[in-house]
Amino acid sequence: MSNRKYKFYIRKSHRYLGVFIGIQFLFWTLGGLYFSWTDIDQIHGDDFKKEKAKIDFKKEFISPKAVIAEIENAKNLW
Repeated sequence: MSNRKYKFYIRKSHRYLGVFIGIQFLFWTLGGLYFSWTDIDQIHGDDFKKEKAKIDFKKEFISPKAVIAEIENAKNLW
């Protein structure tokens, strides 16, 4: 190939590469603007997190012996 064809292909590839990288920079800038203007809790997804169930310590606990006895009674009914 002649020197002239190399220059033609280099110019053409440089032009398309510039457009491709320019579009990426545009999307990168728009994404950065969106994340800087949006509430950080919304970006983290805090509004989708479920609140953990709180344990009520005022309730009485059941003895393991009582549970075993109840299971044995249920077995005797069968």
